[in-house]
Amino acid sequence: MALFSKEEIESTLKTLEDWKKQNRNIVVLVDIGGTNTRISFSYLESTGDFLKMTYQKVKSTRIVLQLFQQISKAIEDKIIIHSGIIAIAGRVSENRKNGTMTNFILPKENQEISIEELPRNLFPDENSVFINDLEGCCYGLLFLDQNKQLQNYFQPLWKGREIILEEKSQFGIKKANSVILGMGTGLGVGLIVYSTLESKFYVVPTEFGHAIINPKDPTFSDEESGLISYISNKKYQGKYSVEYEDICSGSGLVFCYNFLVEKMGLKLDPIEAAQISQKSMIDHPNDPYYDVCRKAQEIHYRFLFRLAQNICVALQCKSIFLALDNQVKNNKFVISLADKFSQEFFFHPKNEWLNDVHCLRQISSDENLNITFMGCLFLSQNFFTQKNL
Repeated sequence: MALFSKEEIESTLKTLEDWKKQNRNIVVLVDIGGTNTRISFSYLESTGDFLKMTYQKVKSTRIVLQLFQQISKAIEDKIIIHSGIIAIAGRVSENRKNGTMTNFILPKENQEISIEELPRNLFPDENSVFINDLEGCCYGLLFLDQNKQLQNYFQPLWKGREIILEEKSQFGIKKANSVILGMGTGLGVGLIVYSTLESKFYVVPTEFGHAIINPKDPTFSDEESGLISYISNKKYQGKYSVEYEDICSGSGLVFCYNFLVEKMGLKLDPIEAAQISQKSMIDHPNDPYYDVCRKAQEIHYRFLFRLAQNICVALQCKSIFLALDNQVKNNKFVISLADKFSQEFFFHPKNEWLNDVHCLRQISSDENLNITFMGCLFLSQNFFTQKNL
């Protein structure tokens, strides 16, 4: 069972008591991913000071609740929590009081979670909400932009049709619509929308990852039709076409690998997504996995850029952000095929609409950076103080 050590609980409580003595308005920030759950504390006056607890590998909201109860029991009434923001890799109800972790294991009670279930001393009812994880990431980008730190964590892949892998001058979020893509256990997609009438940014969480894949690119027809049929049969018994998340995710990368191994008649062992990703970037002359892993990873990203293309055309986005930890790990691979991915993105009947789109990739996710936590803090600072979330 995933629980925090007694020493970590005591250390966390001591820091929180120190913050209380300094009259800080303490907030609890949570990032529940498809694989890992992360809990952190900060305060409204912070510009990026986070007290992070050890991340826990969790696949059930019932276990997440046990983690919350453990912390709640320790702080009792010693600490006053101002607000709680819980970012989840899943759907959030309209009133933001309920969430569903679609990548957690069935039955449904393992996937669902509500504010009502949470300990009140840790998550005050009036000031606690769920948000989508990519929504949190979008707000985190606004936080970095506001504090002129965006360049420390993101660099271009291309600007317009020109491949540019480094931007030395200061840059920020363009005053236009942006799409943020994060591949992990699933596929998250968020939007930063700019209102020219109000000169103001808005964040829109989406479920574009569950959109059905668009008609295949004629240049890859045989390969893509075979892959889509393969995944449809494996996952949906051939009843449905596949979603973008069925290819642009950890399980999707495994599907791509298994399809290629079977199609090419290779005698290779099944391997996990992390291994496929690693092997796609390490060229060992005698490694029989290298070529097929690299091809699987290429297909995995090809569909990601095709989804980005669709969103940019439909919503007139001028920036793409490839975000979160897996992108940082895959940077070497993405850079090596920048030209090919650029061609994929611009291959569209309305390609002139895409001429000024910039693509940026996350390059760093050091211990001090969790963009989702930054977004949760940004929300606490800018919304709960105004009561208009």
